[in-house]
Amino acid sequence: MWSSLQRFVLLFLMGLPASWADEGKPKVLASIEPLAKIARELLGDSADVEVLLPAGANPHQYALKISDLARIKSSTLLIWNGPRLEPYLKAAVAKTAVAHINFHSSQGGKASALHEDPHYWLSPERASAMAAAMAHHLGLPEQHIQEYQLEREALLERWKTRLAGKKLAVYHDGYEHLAAPFGFEVLAAVSAGEGKGISIAKRLKLKQELKAASCLLAEPYSEAERAKLLAEQEGLKLVWIDPLAHQAPEPFYHPWMERMMSDLSGCFEDLTER
Repeated sequence: MWSSLQRFVLLFLMGLPASWADEGKPKVLASIEPLAKIARELLGDSADVEVLLPAGANPHQYALKISDLARIKSSTLLIWNGPRLEPYLKAAVAKTAVAHINFHSSQGGKASALHEDPHYWLSPERASAMAAAMAHHLGLPEQHIQEYQLEREALLERWKTRLAGKKLAVYHDGYEHLAAPFGFEVLAAVSAGEGKGISIAKRLKLKQELKAASCLLAEPYSEAERAKLLAEQEGLKLVWIDPLAHQAPEPFYHPWMERMMSDLSGCFEDLTER
C-alpha cells in the first residue's frame, strides 16, 4: 500500500507545469529556517528547498550580499515574512521581480489583532495559510493541502487542552502568535520592562507580572545568562525555546512545533498553583 507521501508525489508529478519538466525541480527559497520547514513538509522531495539566511543570522538586521541576490533571482518561488520583519528583502523582491509569497499576502491582506507581532510563523494556523498559498501558487493537488491542515488540527488538539489558561513570562516580546492558538497567556515581556528610560511604575508592573507567572520563556542564543539569573531570582521555571530554529534538527514544521510544545508543557509539570 502506498504511503500518503508517495501518493502525493505521484499526483504532484502528474500535475507539474510543462516548463518544470524541462527545468527540473522547482527551487523554493525561504528567508528563514522555519519557513523552509513549512515548505519541506508540504513539498517533500518534489522541490529543492533552500534557506537564504545563514544559521544564527538575525532577520531584523541582515544585509543582503550579491550572492544572496543571485539566489533570489534564480529561485522559482521566494517565501518570506514580509517587510515589517525583513525590510531588507522588500527592495530585492522588487528588483529581481521574483515570484514571492509572504505572510501578509498569504492571509489575503487581512488585518489581524496580532498585527504588531511580525513573528507569524509561530502560529500553526498562519503557517497553514502560508502552505496553502504556496501550494496554490505551485499548482499542488488540493488533497495534500487538506492533509497538511489535518496535521495542524492534530497539533492544536494535542496541546491546546494542556496549555490553555497557563500563564508565563517571556524574556523577549514576540510570542503572541504562539500563545493565541494554544490558549496560554503571556503576562510579561522582560526586555520591555528593563533598560534605560523605563519608568519605576513599569518596573514595578513587571515585578508583579512575574509573580503571577509560573515559567519564563527564553532563547538560548540571546542573553541566556541574564535569563537564567532572572528565573532564579523570581523563582520561575525556565524553558528554552528556539523560535528561529537555529538549533532545531527537525526538517519539517509540525514535528518542530511538537517538540517546542512538549518543552513548554513540561515547564508546567509538577508546579503547584501559585
